[in-house]
Amino acid sequence: MKMATLTKLCIAVATAASLTSTFAGPERMDTSKEVMAPPPVCDPRWYVSVGGGTDFPISEFSNGLNDTVGGTALAIKSRDWDDLYNNFLNVKGEIGYVLTNHIELFGTFQYEHADSELVRGSTATVAGRTREYFSKWGDYDAFGGELGARWFFTPKDAKIRPYISIAGGATFVESIKLHADQSSPFFSTGGPFTIYDGAFYDDTVVFTGTAMVGVEYNITCHWSVGSGVGVRYQSELDENDRDFNAASLSAVRALTALNHDNGDRFSIPTTVYAKLRF
Repeated sequence: MKMATLTKLCIAVATAASLTSTFAGPERMDTSKEVMAPPPVCDPRWYVSVGGGTDFPISEFSNGLNDTVGGTALAIKSRDWDDLYNNFLNVKGEIGYVLTNHIELFGTFQYEHADSELVRGSTATVAGRTREYFSKWGDYDAFGGELGARWFFTPKDAKIRPYISIAGGATFVESIKLHADQSSPFFSTGGPFTIYDGAFYDDTVVFTGTAMVGVEYNITCHWSVGSGVGVRYQSELDENDRDFNAASLSAVRALTALNHDNGDRFSIPTTVYAKLRF
């Protein structure tokens, strides 16, 4: 009798528990173990950039000459690039690939222009009379490209990214002419007269090498701005002596020495740019 009563009691408790579970709704989940989905990763690999800047040349453009030719004592000064040109301005575009978290590979195209300056100070002395030279070379125009690599000190998701880079390539430099006038003490006006107007350096493909240090600032995942400064080398220009050699004056022909083994250029380039990653 007691066993039957106990059995009925167990059945009643089980039935009540089942009904409670049924009408209580779905089982509550343990939110303490939920895993949040990671945010989408922004990891563009390619980029393009545009920028510009200036170069500060720090090397010699032409040789000097101190000699007596045909009774004419020549004292021709050597000239540095910054004696003859000002405002070396360049415009450049770049396309690159993000190789690792710290390394980019790139190719750069650049156009460069500089205005020439009138220079003076060289002299020619004949029969005790000294005449001064006034010289003006043609404007400088060049375009070319380089391939290189850039290494960042901080990862690509950092806001501020200092870097170093190295690149090398080739540049086409357009021919540069020379116009030289000479003052004359034999006339009361002392006005100049032209003694040479012709070629000096030929069209030349020069080789270049550039090393830069700089910093980029990431505005967003896709946009950044940057700046840099460095050192650049450009190999020698090809001299052109044809017009010198055709001159009737031996003193003018002697000026061929001015453009021999010269025209290479060291400079300090500076640049600012904007970059788009995609």
